[in-house]
Amino acid sequence: MKSVPDGHFLVNLQGEGKTRLVNIEVRDNAAKCVNSNDAQLKGLQGKFQLIGNGVFLIFFQNENHRASQYWLFRQDGSAAVKEVPDRGEKQTAVPVKDGSMEAPKRDR
Repeated sequence: MKSVPDGHFLVNLQGEGKTRLVNIEVRDNAAKCVNSNDAQLKGLQGKFQLIGNGVFLIFFQNENHRASQYWLFRQDGSAAVKEVPDRGEKQTAVPVKDGSMEAPKRDR
């Protein structure tokens, strides 16, 4: 994997005792927040950098917030999301069809 697949990802971010949802649209390794349940995260932008083996680093920022994350892609197309510095949060990015804030249903 040399680049992050184009499309939308629903990311759950944990911190400060709450979970925030962010819909990230990726196009040509550039990422932008197109929807969020936290107004301060809307408009976050960044560009993915390949680290290796399906691992990418991104620096997100907007006028309210800055964050650095590692995205570690899995076989199913989702990614584990690790903050820098990592505090042990269980954060994931899952592919979704559009700017939706609903996680896709999982097959059992």
